[in-house]
This record gives sequence, structure tokens and C-alpha cells, in this order.
Amino acid sequence: MIGTVRGFNIDKNRDGLKNVLLLQVEMSDPDDIQIVEYMSYAGDDTIPPVGSIVTILSAGPAWKIAIACNDNIAPSMGEGEKKLYSSDGGAIKAFINFLVGGNLELNGNGNSAVTYSALNTALQGLVTAINSALALKLDGAGSAGVLSLDISSAEENSVRLP
Repeated sequence: MIGTVRGFNIDKNRDGLKNVLLLQVEMSDPDDIQIVEYMSYAGDDTIPPVGSIVTILSAGPAWKIAIACNDNIAPSMGEGEKKLYSSDGGAIKAFINFLVGGNLELNGNGNSAVTYSALNTALQGLVTAINSALALKLDGAGSAGVLSLDISSAEENSVRLP
């Protein structure tokens, strides 16, 4: 069976003990709206946008199928957004949020990122400008010194940006 998503909420499904993603799905006509639990794979917290087509599987009493893995972590993202995460013991350990505005959040949103090469270029330009200014300020009593800056130890190669 297939249906069209018309809305959603996060709540317990029937006799369930944990919150799950419940979709309001239009089945055969606009008056036939059914509540369907959406199950995705573990580590994926996605709410299908309104208007999405979803496939609905019914398993008979003698037919057992696995269509997804539920890791019991409650959904938290907004419509059309996606969260990829790692977890341990039912707790999220690391995550990336893909937001509808086009931004990514990596393990939170308290700071922004810079690229190492752009930062290094800007800082080396500053060092050159300071060294030029120091050279102009010589009073004839000796060298004004030369400033150098090495930020290579700050580079984190495990995170790559465009």
C-alpha cells in the first residue's frame, strides 16, 4: 500500500512505551487519513515532508519481515530535516543535523567553523604586515625582530570542509 503524508506527531503508538514518529497518511481518498508509525533505520531521525509518498507494509500473522531497526531514540528534527547520529546505550553520542535552511550542525550549534587554509593565509598576511611595520620602525639601534606564526598544530584533519 502507498499513501501521502498529510501531517505528523511524535507520541506513543497504541500500547507502546516510547515516543515514535506517527504520520497522518492519506490512503484511498482525502477522507481516509490513517495514523502510521514511520520506522527508519537506526541512526536516522527523519520526518518525511508533507506531500511525501510513503510505502506501507502489512505483515500477515505467518509472515515476519524486518524493514527497519529501531534504536529507541525519540525523534527530534523538524519537517524536511535529517539527523544522522551515532549512539551507545540509547544515547546519542555524535550527530550531524541537516537543516531545511541549508545549514549543517556538527555535534551542536554553539560555534561556527573556519577552514584551516583560509585562516592560515589570513594570519600569515597579518604576520607579513606586522613584520613590514616593524622594519619601518627601526631606530638604527638594532633589529626590530621578526614575528613568525605556526598554527599547523591546530589543523584537524578528521573534519573536512569545502
